[in-house]
Amino acid sequence: MSHPTHTHSVPVVPLTSAVAGQVACVAVVEGGHGATCRLADLGLLPGHNVRMIRPSRGGPILVEVKGSRLALGHHLASKIMVRLAAERAAAE
Repeated sequence: MSHPTHTHSVPVVPLTSAVAGQVACVAVVEGGHGATCRLADLGLLPGHNVRMIRPSRGGPILVEVKGSRLALGHHLASKIMVRLAAERAAAE
C-alpha cells in the first residue's frame, strides 16, 4: 500500500546538508538575536527558498537567495534549518 507524500513530512535539516544545485526552503533560523536578524537582512527567512551553489564540509558555503549569492560560514549555515527539495531547481 502506497502512502501519499506530504510536504510537512519532509524532515528539517541544516542547510549544510544540501548538495550543489539543490533548492531548500528555510524552516527556521536558530541562534541568537544578532545572527537571526543578520540572516533575515540577507533574505534568509522562514518560507524563502535558497539554492546551494558550493557546499563545504567545514569551510564557508556559497548559496543563492533571491538572485544574490551569499558566502556563509559553516557554523552560521548550520543554524539555518531547511526542508530540502527532491529536485534541483532555481531559487526564488
